[in-house]
Amino acid sequence: MTPAELFLPRLERVHELSSGKAGERRWQFSCPGPNHVNGDKHPSAVATETSEGTLLFYCAASCTFYEIVEGCGLKPADAFMTVGSDRKVIAEGFNLTYKEALSTLYHEATVVTIAATEAAKGTLSDTDLNRLYKARHRIEQTYLNTGLKPR
Repeated sequence: MTPAELFLPRLERVHELSSGKAGERRWQFSCPGPNHVNGDKHPSAVATETSEGTLLFYCAASCTFYEIVEGCGLKPADAFMTVGSDRKVIAEGFNLTYKEALSTLYHEATVVTIAATEAAKGTLSDTDLNRLYKARHRIEQTYLNTGLKPR
């Protein structure tokens, strides 16, 4: 079973979008994440299935990957295809390759850099500050899920 076959039946108001890059499929859906207090009545999230079968999520209300997965009652590892020997389990229950973990860290470090620039200019909004906190949380969770111990 692919990640899309596992997740899509658990989501509401799902409809397929036009394809993105070659080999990708995309769906819009109502996000089950916590940033939708009254429910996501107008689908604001997108799932993209990569050519490798990995399922990526984007929510316009800034729900995180982890929050969307949790809202579906699944685990982060469920969004990734199990691939032969190139997939290393970097912590029990968290099935990511080191490349995927580094990609997450790089993305969130970029968010931190942008927030620092805005803070230096004195233009960091409450929304930006909340996203900065989420970036810190994602970096911390990815780091902790590698099995490394903080210094």
